[in-house]
Amino acid sequence: MKTKAVLLAILAGMLLLNACVGVKNMGAFDPSIPQDAQCLLEIRNSLGVILFNDQPVDWSPNSSQNRVTIYLPPGNHTFSVRYYKTRSYDTYTETRQITTNIAGTEFAPGGRYRIFRQSMFLSSKVKIKDVTPKEKEPRN
Repeated sequence: MKTKAVLLAILAGMLLLNACVGVKNMGAFDPSIPQDAQCLLEIRNSLGVILFNDQPVDWSPNSSQNRVTIYLPPGNHTFSVRYYKTRSYDTYTETRQITTNIAGTEFAPGGRYRIFRQSMFLSSKVKIKDVTPKEKEPRN
């Protein structure tokens, strides 16, 4: 019975922490473009974009957010992404900053995209995924 109470307390704490963690909205990169023609980019998993099309930017979450969103113009874009990787050894812990480049990715007007790390534990692969909601086929 005690085990269930402890598990419920842990679960409640995790839910509360998740509710407190929010989204850092960066607005529009180029406000002169109509919003319906822009693309929404979401950056997750403690990643930070440091270069956008070879221009320095700082699209990184802070301690109270776990995601960053920004509206970008459509077109072919490149990114440099920074993250930290920690490894524990017998006598010490090492944290390294890693920067990876994402080659040209085509962003369609009105599209939604996500930059994320494929696996936080096993892989360092950073990807962009098109998460634009697809229109459902009408049923006959």
